[in-house]
Amino acid sequence: MMMLRYSVFWTNLTGALLLAIVCATPVMMSSVMDRGYEIAKLSLAEPLAFLALASILMAKGWRWGSQASLEARIASLCFLAFLFLASISTVVSEHPSVAFFGGYYRREGLLAWTAYAAFFLAVLGWAKGQALARIVTLLDFLLLASVVPCVYAFQQALRLDFFYVATIDLTRPNGTLGNPIFLGAYCAVLLPVTAVRCWQARRRLPE
Repeated sequence: MMMLRYSVFWTNLTGALLLAIVCATPVMMSSVMDRGYEIAKLSLAEPLAFLALASILMAKGWRWGSQASLEARIASLCFLAFLFLASISTVVSEHPSVAFFGGYYRREGLLAWTAYAAFFLAVLGWAKGQALARIVTLLDFLLLASVVPCVYAFQQALRLDFFYVATIDLTRPNGTLGNPIFLGAYCAVLLPVTAVRCWQARRRLPE
């Protein structure tokens, strides 16, 4: 019984961390950092992603991946192979520190990609056994959080921006993503998911 409660605690903690990442990361900004959008988001997401991975390992151990579906294992192995090759590239690069942390104040180096992998693996472990229900919950929170950057982009387009960043181009609304291209990519991924979820929930008004 104690082991069961122990596992449930770490699984629930993993879920809370994953929901915090998908809800808070799209909203997070900082006006005191260079590239205050990207660095602020990574500063929040990276520690939470690694903690989420550690939590699911505490809940399910190191061997839960061997019990995953074939598709999940293939995706995980491909991601890990990419990280292995990226690690080699980082070690032999001309500027290893830039390759590891990232340059141009974006911090999109190997550390960021490792955090993405940690998030990916944590989601796989957390959803295992209750995949549909938990993934739907995660998607619903993700879609709910997407309202903030989209509404903020409309505010910027209407010249009602309340958040001052010295380097921002006021003629190009970017929401809370820091760049119109990033906002466009974010919406391009989420709009089809939104359409599917609305269709699935069309007979349930609260959902």
